Amino acid sequence: MLKPIQLSFCLLLLTACQPTEQSSAPSDADMPVSVDTTYGPVQAVDIRGLKAFLAIPFAAPPVGELRWSPPQPPERWDAPLINHTPASICMQTPFDTDPPGTPPPSEDCLYLNVWAPAEPPETPLPVMVWIHGGGFTAGTAAHPVYTPDALVNEGVIYVSIAYRLGPFGFLAHPGLSEESATGTSGNYGLLDQIEALKWVKSNIAGFGGDPDNITIFGESAGGMSVAALKTSPLAAGLFDKAISQSGGLMTPPAETLNPASVALPTLSQAEAIGEDLFTRLNTADITSARALSAETLLGEPSIYAPVLDDVILPLDIRSSYETGQTNAGPLLIGWNSDEGAMFVHADDPAAFQASIRDTYGDAAEEILSVYPHDTPEDTLQSARDLFRDSAFAWSSLTMARLVDERSEGPVFAYVFNQHLPVDPGALMYSAAGSTHASEISYVFGSFDAPVFGFDPRPPAYTDADKVLSDQMTQYWVNFAKTGNPNGEGLPLWPEFHTSDEQLMELKSAPAPIDVPQLDKLNALETHFVAQRAAWLGSFADE
Repeated sequence: MLKPIQLSFCLLLLTACQPTEQSSAPSDADMPVSVDTTYGPVQAVDIRGLKAFLAIPFAAPPVGELRWSPPQPPERWDAPLINHTPASICMQTPFDTDPPGTPPPSEDCLYLNVWAPAEPPETPLPVMVWIHGGGFTAGTAAHPVYTPDALVNEGVIYVSIAYRLGPFGFLAHPGLSEESATGTSGNYGLLDQIEALKWVKSNIAGFGGDPDNITIFGESAGGMSVAALKTSPLAAGLFDKAISQSGGLMTPPAETLNPASVALPTLSQAEAIGEDLFTRLNTADITSARALSAETLLGEPSIYAPVLDDVILPLDIRSSYETGQTNAGPLLIGWNSDEGAMFVHADDPAAFQASIRDTYGDAAEEILSVYPHDTPEDTLQSARDLFRDSAFAWSSLTMARLVDERSEGPVFAYVFNQHLPVDPGALMYSAAGSTHASEISYVFGSFDAPVFGFDPRPPAYTDADKVLSDQMTQYWVNFAKTGNPNGEGLPLWPEFHTSDEQLMELKSAPAPIDVPQLDKLNALETHFVAQRAAWLGSFADE
């Protein structure tokens, strides 16, 4: 039985977390708008009436000797760069459910896209930088569900970025750490994100954007990346606001890891994982590993996730929030009501109990008491709820609490609870509430896109869905503009405070609610606090 109560970063590489940015053939009236950037001029093409600057390199291709190296500057170009389609997606194993037209994977993938209104703005516009999901092993900014038209038409500059994935973005090894100036390895994907944000900070004014008003936002692994960037000292000053959708990243380190672990690895743990991978690949050193084909590296399973290296990410993320050593600014954060439905299908009560006791130790009985499991039906929903809570909800709520306690900026929290209007038989999952990633099409207003490849047809969205989508797009854009999602004609979204813990329930007729199923989240708090204490205690014993 798959342990339903732990988040596997590998599970999150479902197509649902694989965004790509829709691009259509350019019109006959391509706008000859050219912008000078750090490395060379770029020219816009007209896509659906917007100015699209596609496949702009922000770093050199990370191939050959640059595999497993921090991003390096690209070669400069002189003639205007004009691209009608996005660049290759970062190297990964393609899915049969990838939408038609998805670019092929390649290690040469460090490019970004900028979308702007057709008419130059009178004053600089807020900037929204999207970080796609995919479990840190898959995904792309080119999925049609990430079509940015609705956001741009509300008055922002939209940027989508790529970052290395899987063994190319998150492989650590003692040999790689030894050759690094920082003595660390494994966070190349996060370094790519930081490099892209540096490019945005330096260049976005030329596209009509305000370099002093940048919001980063992302979902799943993208939402976790947002949370990671808030704690990274290397990202200081590169953004002003943060939106984390089904992210958080607050789970403490654990003394042992496995492919189903929700905990992030420390550097020593990640290096050990890398050594094991090289052993299984019969690779003696870094030079020979760099000569391996991408397919060979992808073909051997391993654990890939951001590494707690105490350089790019702090070793104890919670401590960083408690002491205020984070990148301060307004935060919008939340989760979906039935996220686990995408991942969990097991309904055996006895197996559920055994899994809980095996995983949660002293907290197991408290957790079993709040997650009903008398019948297969109860067990299935509880297993899904526990996956939701351990992977997304607990981390998101904990992050909201810590940011509010430190007064690092206003916090706005939500739970998305609009049931996707689909025939359950048409999808790989059924759900009682809102599934993982289902909020994305509402934020982007991308109702013409399929739901991440599970069904080639878009859902049968109703007028009520479209009203909610308009509201969510406005909430997200208002937050990017001012740090507050509220605006004229929108239901009032209260700030989150630990004194009352009000969330916004995003569904038809959005309204504030108390934190749902708080007893479950409190039980997990007991477990994760004890896990963190045990891990910190292991240092004292050394």
